[in-house]
Order: sequence, then structure tokens, then C-alpha cells
Amino acid sequence: GPPAAAPKHLQGSPFASLAGGMEQLGSALVAELGPSVSTDTTVHELIPSEGGYRLALQGNPDLSGHYELPADAVVVTTPAAAAARLVRNVNPTLARLLESARATSSAIVTLGFRDAGQALPPGSGFVVPGGGDSRLLACTWSSNKFAARAPEGGILVRGFVGGWRDAKILELDDGELLDLVRREMAALLGGAFAGNQPPTIGHVARWPEGTPLYQVGHRQWLDKLATAGKTTPGLWLAGAPYDGVGIPDCIRQARDAAGEIARYLG
Repeated sequence: GPPAAAPKHLQGSPFASLAGGMEQLGSALVAELGPSVSTDTTVHELIPSEGGYRLALQGNPDLSGHYELPADAVVVTTPAAAAARLVRNVNPTLARLLESARATSSAIVTLGFRDAGQALPPGSGFVVPGGGDSRLLACTWSSNKFAARAPEGGILVRGFVGGWRDAKILELDDGELLDLVRREMAALLGGAFAGNQPPTIGHVARWPEGTPLYQVGHRQWLDKLATAGKTTPGLWLAGAPYDGVGIPDCIRQARDAAGEIARYLG
């Protein structure tokens, strides 16, 4: 049937997500591609081979030990530091360029209360200006932004910590990060955050070196990557380190790479 109408306060919202969260995007791709996809598998090395490459793999629960997968073409979509390690033996110049990329680490702390006893203020969240005592970078009010993120009377928020100024915060354990974000939210909103009621949901997701930091001269760096890559046909780079960090940007880069690979192989 037709999708359920968004609640009144969400109608006309500029924010969009999937009903079951963004994880649905990856799950749907895996289901569509079927048994040709190998998940939970680590690629240790990219090895030049006759007319293509061999991928040194480990970790698929259905297979034991190390094994190799032949490939006519490869697209690397990891963070830049991991990409540098993978291509080092294939293209040292490309690897050195990738090693010069910068990235910052962060953690996302999710807090949810089933019976909050309060509503979040109107809006989608806030960004914390630098220079103060707060270690919170920003907070997004998920239950304000998206439908079905909390039951009636409940609230769901996500706090962002870390960044290049405060990378050491990721050394705190999950409990300490949950307490820190709850204290920050209590100071701002009070209510359920300040009470003794434990959150119904408390979750920490860590993204070590997960956010690329584009430097001055980024376009020139991309040009150098393209030049270096010409010496290794059949190898592509795509993803957040290169031409946009957002999900639509990454999808566009993947489509472009797939089209180029199809022409290369065809």
C-alpha cells in the first residue's frame, strides 16, 4: 500500500532516511547481489596478476584461513589510509598520495527514552560552537527529524563527540561516553536526561579516522591521484575521501566507477 503519511511536524522536512535506518541500504544491496557478495571478509593485500589482480582475503566464516580471489578490475572504497595499504605493492606513488590524506575520528552516542515525559524543542538539533567547555560537537534530534524513530511520548537523540580537536575522547569506554553525552544533554534540556531513569536505549558507534578532512588544494590532490592511477589500469578509487563525503556523493562516485569499469571490461 501507499507509505504512511509523515507526522504533521515532519511534513516538508528537508531530512530523508530509510524507514528501517540507513543499514537497509547495504542490506538491500547484499540481498540483490546474492551469493556473489562476500561479507565479513578482510582484504589484506592487492596483488598484481596477469591481466588483472589477486585479492588476498581472510575472514569469511564459510571459508577457513587465507585465500585469494582473482579480479579483472578492482574498486577500492575504503578510507584513504586503508586504501594506501592495499595499493602499496601495486602503485607506490598512488599509495604515498593516499597516505597524505587526513581524517578525523568521532563517536556517535545514541540515547533514547521510551517515556520521556517531555518533548524535544522544535527543530532538528544543534551544533556546539568551539572554544567552550563542552566536549559535545553537535546533537541531532532523531525523533524530530524522522518518523518512527521513537514511540509516542518517547525521544531519541544522537550526540557527536571527537573530531580533530578532541580525538582522545574515543579512549573513554562506552559507559563514560554515554554518561558524558547525557550530562551535556541534562544541562541543556533537563527532564529525562537529568533524572535517575536510565535510558531505554544507550549505544555508542565509533568511527576511527572515519571522517575525511579535505585540505586546501584538494582538487589538485585528486588530479594527482588520477595521474598516478593511469599507470595501473583496472584499479579505481571511490568514496568519501575523494569527491564528496555524503551518501548521495558516494552513490554517484560508485555509479561513475561502475560505468567506467563496464567500459574497461567491455
